[in-house]
Amino acid sequence: MDIPRAMMIDLDDTLIDYTSGAAPTWRSVCVAVEPRVPGLDAGILYDAITRTRSWFWSDPDRHRTGRANTIAAHKSVVHTSLLELGFDLPDLALEIAQRFHVLREKTIVLFPETIQ
Repeated sequence: MDIPRAMMIDLDDTLIDYTSGAAPTWRSVCVAVEPRVPGLDAGILYDAITRTRSWFWSDPDRHRTGRANTIAAHKSVVHTSLLELGFDLPDLALEIAQRFHVLREKTIVLFPETIQ
């Protein structure tokens, strides 16, 4: 068995900037879906998602299970947020979660002071 020559461990935002792209990505996804749902306001949805994300990730059990399946966690956050706003759209919640995941991956970069 070959032993790796090196291993990189990053516990979120140590070497890799995982956080700074989240808010703009959520905002852009909300703006993108707004025209498809009559009465939905992108800014209000974004605010609801922000509140729900804070609540969701504050619980250690939800955090642990959410990390195991982030798309399911994001779908739960979005669906809860949509329900809060009076929209029961689980399929749209999944679509938003998947779109967020794809776009968010593109925002993850090394911090400038990280040695390549």
